[in-house]
Amino acid sequence: FRQPGSFSSWDLAEVLMPGRLPSDAVRGRIVLIGSTAPTLRDVFEVPQSRFSGGASQLMVTGVELHATRVASLLDRLRGDASLRIRFLPPWLGSGMLLLALILGVVLGESFGGLRRSVVVVLCLAVGLVALDVGLLYSQRLWLELTQPLASLLLMGSAAWLRRGMASQQQRAQFEKLLGQTTSPAVARQLWNQRDGLLSNGRFEGRVLPVTVVFSDLCGFTTVSEHLAPSDLLAWLNRAMAICVPAITHRGGMVNKFTGDGFLAVFGAPVSEGSAVDAAAAVDAALAIQDSLDGLNQSLAAEGLPTMRMRVGIHSGDVLAGSMGSSERIEYALIGDTVNCASRLESLAKERHDNPCRILVSSTTHDLLQRPALQWLSWGPMHVKGREEPLEIWELRGVACDEQGVPSRVMPR
Repeated sequence: FRQPGSFSSWDLAEVLMPGRLPSDAVRGRIVLIGSTAPTLRDVFEVPQSRFSGGASQLMVTGVELHATRVASLLDRLRGDASLRIRFLPPWLGSGMLLLALILGVVLGESFGGLRRSVVVVLCLAVGLVALDVGLLYSQRLWLELTQPLASLLLMGSAAWLRRGMASQQQRAQFEKLLGQTTSPAVARQLWNQRDGLLSNGRFEGRVLPVTVVFSDLCGFTTVSEHLAPSDLLAWLNRAMAICVPAITHRGGMVNKFTGDGFLAVFGAPVSEGSAVDAAAAVDAALAIQDSLDGLNQSLAAEGLPTMRMRVGIHSGDVLAGSMGSSERIEYALIGDTVNCASRLESLAKERHDNPCRILVSSTTHDLLQRPALQWLSWGPMHVKGREEPLEIWELRGVACDEQGVPSRVMPR
């Protein structure tokens, strides 16, 4: 289409008046004769009509429309392609369609974050449309992008749907493997690192540096003889109600309950660093120690037995991963570190002058900032299942400054 007004025109009066119409204006040219009165309803819209501006749309008369068609035919006969729209060959269009199908799958699957994948595919689609419009106006080349764009978005959407379903399955696997044993912060961190942690719905076995906390209630057998089963369970749950939050709120995980105690770990499946994990474990044990005093006051006021607890803390490497079958699976911790924490908890049961006795190995002790804590050295001692003696420290509490404010447990 030429722009409206591209053709010279004269009205009938100018043609009939001698000398008004130059002979060069018609010599060797095609002349179209037609009526241009708007009342004849011989007016039409053209592509420029929508962009003409003004209150009314631009309309061209039938004779001018015919002139445009004749001019296009003449351009084609002369081989003038400057005003024609060019198209890609069919084989290249088929190649673009195939490429769009492949790109939809690749871009939908390749990015780590689903949101990033959506943004990239949508930006690519918008960019292709802009490229098409730019080529049309600058080179008069029209790319048939309807099918390629539809294929790109369709395959991308299929990839997003598959990833969404896989994400739901992985979340269910996380809940099955870890249950409610982690804090929300740790759960989010695990979820963000799930691609590196999970393999075929399981945590792969890995050697991890961790700090293990083992606890047990003293005299549980005696207490169980004097309480009904329901009352005994309620009594136990009151202890766990102070222990579990103390662990999970500091980034730890209660790996399992052992009847009247628990096994907790700091640093698995993800770690903040050995020193940070050790400090968090000791901080959690101190929080349990402080809370146990208040709980015992409440129990004594209710006429119930008070609680005495032993805690063992040891740092080292463990083998961590999923253990079990398809019927039952759990996140297991295996190694000498777990055994040492258990032996520290049960060591010298007669030496217990604190409602919550906390024994810490030298390995964990060396990871902490010592001035912040009150320690009692037990010296090197042999523990069951270990040939070399283990340097043992009893944690008596948190040191206070000159104003009586407790210091904070910090990693070395």
